[in-house]
Amino acid sequence: MIYVSGPMSGIGDKNRPLFKSWQTCLEILGYDVINPHELPDPSPATWESYLERDLSVLCECTVIFMLPGWRKSKGALLEYEFAKYHKIKRHGFRK
Repeated sequence: MIYVSGPMSGIGDKNRPLFKSWQTCLEILGYDVINPHELPDPSPATWESYLERDLSVLCECTVIFMLPGWRKSKGALLEYEFAKYHKIKRHGFRK
C-alpha cells in the first residue's frame, strides 16, 4: 500500500484535489492507495490526533508518496521522518 503525504494546513480545501488526483494516478497504475482525506476523523479532531491516526495507518504501508510542497508542511515532514525511521520506501517530489 502507498500512503499519500503532503501539505494540508493553510491550503484551500486542505489540498484535497491534489491528494485525490495523485491517488487516482497511483490507482490507475495498480497500487492500493491510502489518502488521509478518506480516513475517518479522529475524536477529538485535533492536529495531534490526526497525526497519530495517520502514523498508525502509515505503519501498514510499504511506500509513502510525497506531494509537492511537503517540505513546508510540519505534518508531512514528520510522516517522512517516521517512514525513514521505519524503513518505509519514500517516493515523490523532492521539494
